[in-house]
Amino acid sequence: MNYLKPLLAEYRYGKFGMLERDFVIHLDPQKEEGRIGNFVHIGPEVRSGNCCELTHSLEMRLKIEFSDLQVQPFWGNDPNYFTTVVQMPNGQTRGTHNFLLASEKYPLREAAPADFAKEDFLKTIDAYVVDPSFQLIVPYSESGYNLGAMDLGEYSPGYRDWNIKHGGSSVLGMDAFGDIVSLQVDFSHPQGLLILFGNRKNSRLFTLGDPFLRNLLGENKDLLKIIEKIERNNPLRNKPQRWSFDPLLFGEL
Repeated sequence: MNYLKPLLAEYRYGKFGMLERDFVIHLDPQKEEGRIGNFVHIGPEVRSGNCCELTHSLEMRLKIEFSDLQVQPFWGNDPNYFTTVVQMPNGQTRGTHNFLLASEKYPLREAAPADFAKEDFLKTIDAYVVDPSFQLIVPYSESGYNLGAMDLGEYSPGYRDWNIKHGGSSVLGMDAFGDIVSLQVDFSHPQGLLILFGNRKNSRLFTLGDPFLRNLLGENKDLLKIIEKIERNNPLRNKPQRWSFDPLLFGEL
């Protein structure tokens, strides 16, 4: 599947499309919920976004440009960044990274979910991990990825809101050191939204307007602009910060 490598090189992991569109943020601290309008953008023309946006946008594109290739989105784990699982409202658990499984031999949507837990099955169908977030194409058996739940969501092209709750998060991009930079929803903070820098060993929280972010992000000016735009649109941005945390609880960068 090396023929997909030039295509994957076009994708950029991060919410850079937010710089090109308007969005409104609604936050309700009492209910610990809110909404960010036009936060999600999925479509065959999309080239930047979080893992879910990139995976489903690439899926749509592949169905147009390589219609014989069989692809199926999965929630699972990669070996370097997203190695944990989360519990869903239905009580089931799933991985925290979204990517494609691809095969030139087998219609993946016709397989039973239990089949994907069988190494022999995956080798028989010559399954590949296709991950636009990390621009990766590799045989599943050599990938170090873990398959979790099949992502059977039906997505149509366009924009949609992100309905947020306390504890929710979304990746905004990566810094120059390979740390994941995320928007964290935390209604224990007066401003409701924070920035989380994290890797497998350590993580650290910052307010949206923390001047130290300029030093951390260095030359990653687009990512800094995303954070600044979110801060400007945050309806709680001027709330007094009667809140503090011990950075050591989150580790050191």
